[in-house]
Amino acid sequence: MYLPDSAMTSEEDAQEARSKLLMIMGRIGTSQSIVLDKLENSCLERLCADFNKFDETSCNQMIAKINAYPAMDKNKEPFLERVQNHITSIWAKEDSGTFDKLFLSTNLLVPAEVQKAKTLIQKQDRANAGKDYLKALNLCTYDNIKRARKSQMPSAKIYLCSGFILEILGFLIADLTYEFFLVGCIFNTPGLLLIGYYLWMKRIYNTLTFKKRPIHSILNTQVPLTTVYPAHQFDKSYAAKPVPPATPVPPANSTNSSKPIDATFASNHTSNDSSLKHP
Repeated sequence: MYLPDSAMTSEEDAQEARSKLLMIMGRIGTSQSIVLDKLENSCLERLCADFNKFDETSCNQMIAKINAYPAMDKNKEPFLERVQNHITSIWAKEDSGTFDKLFLSTNLLVPAEVQKAKTLIQKQDRANAGKDYLKALNLCTYDNIKRARKSQMPSAKIYLCSGFILEILGFLIADLTYEFFLVGCIFNTPGLLLIGYYLWMKRIYNTLTFKKRPIHSILNTQVPLTTVYPAHQFDKSYAAKPVPPATPVPPANSTNSSKPIDATFASNHTSNDSSLKHP
């Protein structure tokens, strides 16, 4: 069947052409038609125009309109999926903003706070936007945070440079003769370890910062950890050190009062006092 051009632009003409097409399909006993699919897809495209600009409420209304529209289910499914994907992207953006605030306000060195943040993310995550946050929170230990901070310090480049130097020396020595091959390996092995350690620290840092999110204050190397959080909240050795008892300070003018009174001295003064009395 030939479709008039107006059926591709006018809803009224499209429904009229669809009715005629369904009548013809019924006569020949078929339920599939390329022409019908083309017509319904054109109508659904017109119905879903600019849905990418919609908010969640408008998208849900659009889904209801698509479901109620007279078209075959197989032609509706791609449009329903596109609108649902847009809703998911809205959720992901909203959840990421919420999780950013939660992550940045969490003391990453207190296990109880980290666990609380993980529980909240798992409960509120609607679009799998919390995957990176959970991965970062799972790495939040005292040692890993020290490594992440260390990777941003200029001294961390020493690991990388030393590793490359050892690798170059190892290859040069091993290339001399066969007898020097094992000597070269002696240089290569620590070189690989140093390079691997540096890359490991960088990976921890990238995981904790998501490579693009705002950086948590605890990872700011310009500020010492003791400034960000009190020492007892992160320093493992702090709790292990016994706190010496405070030395009592004697009150002023109390030197003589703290000494016991001699009994003989007391009795002599008593007798002297009695001799001074008048008869």
